[in-house]
Amino acid sequence: METQERPIEHLEVYNLWEQVFTPEDPDPELTEYGNKNDDPESFDLSTTFDYDLTNRDNIIFFCDVTIGLPGKAIQCTRCSFKVDLPLFQDVFTIENLRYPVHTTIYYAFDALKDVCNENSLPFPPELDHCQRSLDDTFIDGICSDLVNIFKHNRAPFDMQNRELFLHYGLKFGSGWETEHIIQLTFSVIDQLIYKNAAYNRIHNREVFFEQVPEMRYNSLRLKCAQIDTQDVNLTDIESIFFLKCIDCSVQILLNNIGDRLQPILKEWGANEEILNNFYKSATQVFKIYQKPQAEKFLNAPKPNWDKLMK
Repeated sequence: METQERPIEHLEVYNLWEQVFTPEDPDPELTEYGNKNDDPESFDLSTTFDYDLTNRDNIIFFCDVTIGLPGKAIQCTRCSFKVDLPLFQDVFTIENLRYPVHTTIYYAFDALKDVCNENSLPFPPELDHCQRSLDDTFIDGICSDLVNIFKHNRAPFDMQNRELFLHYGLKFGSGWETEHIIQLTFSVIDQLIYKNAAYNRIHNREVFFEQVPEMRYNSLRLKCAQIDTQDVNLTDIESIFFLKCIDCSVQILLNNIGDRLQPILKEWGANEEILNNFYKSATQVFKIYQKPQAEKFLNAPKPNWDKLMK
């Protein structure tokens, strides 16, 4: 797609996660609920958003689109956009959201088609992004939902916790221990919610995203992945969500539910020494991050992840 000069400029595309359904790893929704739609060209689509306001001269808006072909595959794609508007909240009008939503759906269908082609799965030609009729009613319905989510959920939360967005909390420099704590944390959670057929991933996504909302998890994971090339500085709110991620991964690894990860841990080379260092580093991170403005989050009861996850 050609990028036109506009107040919301498309920057990058990220393929966040994908899953191909096989007889050994079938579509859990179809397995549990049966065929919800007999139309072979049916698809499921969901949209969410996030944003990064830490650099006032380069405000970034993220649009995430998940598209699933029942029984075949599912793909989650993110597009980032630079925002040049007088007020950031001006993004959240139907008129301004049309471009990022339409653009992300375009790339999401493109990515899903690639997944199907790579795995010799039929991709209905009616769903090809060049042939789909993305009419105004379809796009505007999605935009309206995003506006309502921002106004009634995200904006009130951000305003109530404004201080947590204004200051930096945890800071990670490059190094063996830092890279391992970041990589192991997200790798374990990705296994639980996206990748490992030994777990009930739909259920796990539901319970995990109640603690760390999906769009924030996506943003946090992508930001922390930069540790390979640069230092990573997390805001206070990002630090809180990162601690929730660490707590989840540690609890899982230390309990029976983590036994299902043993084959993949061996594949990663995560031996006993690496895991012990991971637990030690995780404990240190919790001790380091003590902020008065974050007390209501830090002092809240921690979820019993080994009981919640399945």
